[in-house]
Amino acid sequence: MDRPTAPVTEGAPPTVDHARVAALMASVKELPTLPAIAARVGTVARDPDSTVRDMATVIGQDQALTANLLRVVNSAYFGFIRRISSVFEAINLLGYNEVVKMAFTVAVIHEFHYESANGFDRTAFWSHAICVANASQALAEQLHCAPRDDAFTAGLLHDMGKLILDQFFPDAFGEILQLIHDEGLTSCEAEMGRLGTTHAEIGEWIARSWLLPEATIATIRHHHEPAEQRCGLPNSNDPIVDVVQFADLLCRAEGLGHSGDPARPELPDPPLAHLGLDPNSLDPLRQRLAAVAAETRVFL
Repeated sequence: MDRPTAPVTEGAPPTVDHARVAALMASVKELPTLPAIAARVGTVARDPDSTVRDMATVIGQDQALTANLLRVVNSAYFGFIRRISSVFEAINLLGYNEVVKMAFTVAVIHEFHYESANGFDRTAFWSHAICVANASQALAEQLHCAPRDDAFTAGLLHDMGKLILDQFFPDAFGEILQLIHDEGLTSCEAEMGRLGTTHAEIGEWIARSWLLPEATIATIRHHHEPAEQRCGLPNSNDPIVDVVQFADLLCRAEGLGHSGDPARPELPDPPLAHLGLDPNSLDPLRQRLAAVAAETRVFL
């Protein structure tokens, strides 16, 4: 494959750090791509005229995804007494949206299946990502501020830049992890000091090359930045950025996995007041996330 060129969306201004990220990523010969099956699942899911059978047909065309999806469905996580033998049956039992969410998650996780040279804990990474995705979806539904599926996707992929660092820049990422551990730096502080860029900026690069929605791209780019510092993208101020950022903080504060930085931050008080979040509603969400975290291994 030819060396990737800078991904550009027509009409979208480049971020202020674009040249720095481009220089770093120019050394990568072949970037991971969004799994074709995940893209097709998303396309069918967004089609208002699609049916359960349409989705079952699309998923069924990929034998690996079908096998992994049915493995998850038949795990103790769902506790069905009898074995589910088809995607169509799984959709009818679990619901269309639940199976779409699971199929996308399984496809993305298996695209990034590799051995870390740094001992990077991918189980903890994906546990955190899945919990953030579920928290983002729940908050988007509760606050009626963003599409639930978009919130889930943005939450699942918010730290994807760290996977790129671990896979393609293992020496530098190993040093970054050591800085976090030894000096108590945040991920972004350690990354900026070592590489001059962050996993958020690298994640934006990959998300744009995958042609993900602008709101998802903005969320990946800005998920560590306060609202007043977000700029440069068409959706920099989209509420979905706030939702995923808070979901990330909540899951980290609860110790639900981690992505190389296990420190537990304090939640803002009051949380998401500008979006109308009732702090009393967080306890049921915490309970739901604890249950999700307990079963995330079935996806790996």
